[in-house]
Amino acid sequence: MRLLAPALVLLLLSCVSLPHPSPADVARAQRTWPQADLATLEAARATYVTRCSGCHLLYVPTERAPQQWPADLLKMSKKAKLKPAELEQIERFVTVMAEHTESP
Repeated sequence: MRLLAPALVLLLLSCVSLPHPSPADVARAQRTWPQADLATLEAARATYVTRCSGCHLLYVPTERAPQQWPADLLKMSKKAKLKPAELEQIERFVTVMAEHTESP
């Protein structure tokens, strides 16, 4: 129980700066994945939080260029033992969100 509380705090703190997808992000995603919608991007965000925060603090997607994410994720996915569908979902989220800008 003592270890669970700090882990939970770290998880919550890591989500604070992780943006949620916006309609503009959905439009950008649909250029590559026409079936993308807000629900699928939110589900991908949840997968990213759940599967990646167990190993490290979450990276904010804008910390890397969109084209850099696939190779970085492939390396990390082996250690995290991500299923192919999880890897694809996370890759879609971070590559789309790498170009996210906050609305004024």
